[in-house]
Amino acid sequence: MSKADPSATRGSAVPKTARYSTLQDLDAKRHTEIDMFSGAIIKMGKELNIPTPYNEFVYHIIKAMEEKNDGLFEYK
Repeated sequence: MSKADPSATRGSAVPKTARYSTLQDLDAKRHTEIDMFSGAIIKMGKELNIPTPYNEFVYHIIKAMEEKNDGLFEYK
């Protein structure tokens, strides 16, 4: 905790203004690396019979955002 940025929340050393690469990709309408990271975790979880509900939730949200950026559906 001593390394935490005092302006960040929950003891995170990452400032609130940080723009993670996934968000930068979505803002630029590029596809993210979600398949490589979350997709692999989901696959390993299924192989080992370990549920990964939070990871699956985030995976599907990001995939939907990619599809929106691709123009596959209109969101208002």
